[in-house]
Amino acid sequence: MLRQHDPDFIDGNHIAVFDNNTRFNTNDNAAYSRILRIAVPSNTVEEIYKGSPTEAFYTATLGKQQWLANGNILFSNNEKGEAKEITRDGETVWHFANLINASHTAAIQEVARLPEFMNKAWFNELANNCQEANK
Repeated sequence: MLRQHDPDFIDGNHIAVFDNNTRFNTNDNAAYSRILRIAVPSNTVEEIYKGSPTEAFYTATLGKQQWLANGNILFSNNEKGEAKEITRDGETVWHFANLINASHTAAIQEVARLPEFMNKAWFNELANNCQEANK
C-alpha cells in the first residue's frame, strides 16, 4: 500500500481503505489505485477493486470510497474527475464524469450516497428555512 487513506469500518472485523498506490516514477503505466478490505484479526488484505489496462483507475492523490448498504461500493477518482458505483464483483452500476468539455474533466474529491430522506423536497425545505432565518 502506498498513500492509503479514508479508512472505514465496514463490519466488526474489516476495514476498507482507498489505496492511491502512488508510484514515484510517473512513467509507471502499471500503477493502479485500489480499494482494499483488511481483516483486522488476521491483517489479511483483499483487493476489492483495482485499475487495469482496460479499466483505468489511478489517482496519485485524494479519492474516497463508501461501502453502501446494498453491498456496492461508491468511489471517486480525483484526477480523472469521475465517480463510480460498482458491485462487489467489480461490475459498474453507474459512472459519472465531471466534464468541462469533450477532452477535459474537473477533479472530484469525494462522492457520497445521501440518505433517502435527503431528496429534492428536503433540500427545498432546508433552503426555505435558511431564507426565513436570514430575514
